Amino acid sequence: MKTSLKIFICALILLAAFWKFEAISSRVLRARKFIGHQYHIWKSHRRKADLKDLQPLETNGNEWYAKYHFIAHNGGIIEGRLHTGSREAWEHSYERGVRIIDADYEFTSDNHGAIRHSWKEALEQGQEPNPMTLHDFMSAPINYKYHAMAAEDMIDFMLSHKDVYIAVEAKHDAVKVFDSLVQTAKRMNAEEILSCVIVSLYDTKDIDRVKAVYPFKNFALRQYGWQHNWYELAEFCVKNDIHAVNIFDFVIDADPEGVKILTSKGIHIFAAIINSLSQLQAYKDLGVTGAVSDYLSESDWGLLR
Repeated sequence: MKTSLKIFICALILLAAFWKFEAISSRVLRARKFIGHQYHIWKSHRRKADLKDLQPLETNGNEWYAKYHFIAHNGGIIEGRLHTGSREAWEHSYERGVRIIDADYEFTSDNHGAIRHSWKEALEQGQEPNPMTLHDFMSAPINYKYHAMAAEDMIDFMLSHKDVYIAVEAKHDAVKVFDSLVQTAKRMNAEEILSCVIVSLYDTKDIDRVKAVYPFKNFALRQYGWQHNWYELAEFCVKNDIHAVNIFDFVIDADPEGVKILTSKGIHIFAAIINSLSQLQAYKDLGVTGAVSDYLSESDWGLLR
């Protein structure tokens, strides 16, 4: 057998062995994740909070969570593009009638507040998917055509759109995010916009820490996993005067009865991420009162039964 043929056969054997190892490793990893997820569900559901003596939260029809049904996910869509967080996307969402805009608040490499879904997304700005300096971030058009937004631009948008609410998302250090936002607003003599900021948090432990930064009026919890069982979540919201939660669709699908538990205590649910009216109709039938969406706008709510 020729040497080149032997090398080719050996290469095929090694490739097959590597593929099999990768397949096994992948299955093991998936199994570990599944077991870990099931353990987390079991652990979070061991305690069943007693809700019978908790009075439901009262809803004022003029509050953002009762008045509006849609939150524009990361500013919403613009010309078919998602997650840009660009000024054009915000303007487009506003023109479509959306009055709650989701803003992912990140920090540039020189520690300046910026609206960015994730630094892992390059967004065709001619940069590696890593935090940029403020100068580079602002001078490089998103997708080669849209304007990036620093914290100051978000505040300017709120000043010129008085009826808009911004759901500011803190994925990492909530205290740092909201302290940065407060200091920037004060520096711009625009502290009034903070009354239209929705503090959107993942961790219940951050509530008191953020309240110590500034007496924000509006709070929402993002329940994109199994951090709490429904009873504990309802108890926490009532005791902390939190009227709205964002819940991933798969969490609702896994246990639809949870929607009734929350709504029975006056808690408004925004399902996420919902881009289909038929899917939203099913959730509305359960009692969901709104959605985080890339596409849908306030006029779409009227199309539902």
